[in-house]
Amino acid sequence: MSVNRELVQAAARNIEQMFGKDPLEITEGEWRQFKELNPKTAEWLEKALKI
Repeated sequence: MSVNRELVQAAARNIEQMFGKDPLEITEGEWRQFKELNPKTAEWLEKALKI
């Protein structure tokens, strides 16, 4: 799977808007909250970034 930079950047913006901080700084609990509210985006990110 190739990573689409625009989609990753859009997801990062969503995380920043939701939590007010850089995506690399969110906690595990915040990630779970993001996944609950944005399941498709989170699933795609996990596959794209292989986490």
